[in-house]
Amino acid sequence: MDGHDQRMNNEGLLQGRFSKIRSKIVVIEHLQTGSELLAKGHLEQYSVKLANKFKNEVECWKIDDMLDLFNGEIDPYLIGQAKPIERCQDWIAQRNPKRATPPKASPETAFAVLTAIVDQIRAVHTSVAEVVSD
Repeated sequence: MDGHDQRMNNEGLLQGRFSKIRSKIVVIEHLQTGSELLAKGHLEQYSVKLANKFKNEVECWKIDDMLDLFNGEIDPYLIGQAKPIERCQDWIAQRNPKRATPPKASPETAFAVLTAIVDQIRAVHTSVAEVVSD
């Protein structure tokens, strides 16, 4: 691989990694905002504690677990495509030699899939942010 090809490959990996980080941030924000609705529900003391725990700990969840919360709201095919992308990107970042190399997706595919998921989450949950800010 010559210098140009290596640079293009590195740029693609960076784009894919940025896409993953951006997507995860958007998912976390929507889950945290949605959790605030719990605080406005019944059994207020319990709901407030649950909402705070959810909001504080959602950042530590695996993206697979976060995406599972959106089953039935976003295209299950996209969720199915995102999970192997996440596993591949984690494998690249951690290079655990004990784990088999997961299937790879091109940076363009990763960007397209994760962007489509973010767009669908925003389309379904835009009203959540409006309710919480009232």
